Formats: sequence, C-alpha cells, structure tokens
Amino acid sequence: MPVPPVIEAFVERASAGDGDGAAQWVHDDAEFELPGKKSLPTGAAGARVFASKHGEVEGRLISVELQDAECVRENVWVARLIFVHREVASGEMIYEIEVGGVFELRDDQISRLRAFPSPVEAQAAALDG
Repeated sequence: MPVPPVIEAFVERASAGDGDGAAQWVHDDAEFELPGKKSLPTGAAGARVFASKHGEVEGRLISVELQDAECVRENVWVARLIFVHREVASGEMIYEIEVGGVFELRDDQISRLRAFPSPVEAQAAALDG
C-alpha cells in the first residue's frame, strides 16, 4: 500500500521548516507528541511549532527524510525516518539517526502525530493504540 500523500507532504514541509506548509495538512484539533511525552499545541499552531524544530536553526540544517511507512491499523501509519543534522557553513554531517513516527489520519489529513526515538518504539506504540 503506498504512503498517503498527506504524510509525504507533511514530512517534506516540516523538514524544510515550513510551518504554514505543514499546517495545511493537519486537522484543527490535530495532536502532536514528541519523545518524552512532550505535547505541542494542537492544530495548525502545533504543526508550525513542529516545523520550527527543522530547517536551518542556529547554523545547523536539521532535516528528516521519510524512508517508508506501513499501515498497521485503519488510518494509522508507522513511519521510518532519517533525522539528519548538518553544519550549514561546511555541509558536514554532524549526525544521522533513524527515528519513528505514528501518523493517525482522518479525512486525508493528520489528526495525530507521535514522534519516537526509534521505529521499533513507534511500531509498539501504534499497535498498543
């Protein structure tokens, strides 16, 4: 099953630090949770905050690349992503890690996004509900 375009578009816009672009792919009541059970504002505001953690920040380029996503339940997708930090001036990679995300969709928009330090943790969380 192909990855829903909404997930691809949201990851692309958020990775570029484009908060307004990311916001157009989420419901007004969308929930965002970062590792450590840290919550962001809901809806478009949360998408903007999430995106602000990416792009060029303090001389570093922080990006995430969608590797793949698997549908584990109806409208619930587990994504495997590569999180990359680069030095802007030199282009040197500082580090790269594989992370996971659980995307819940409703009416072709994101209703909930939970980020995890690994795809394994994301998979377990998605299966637990």
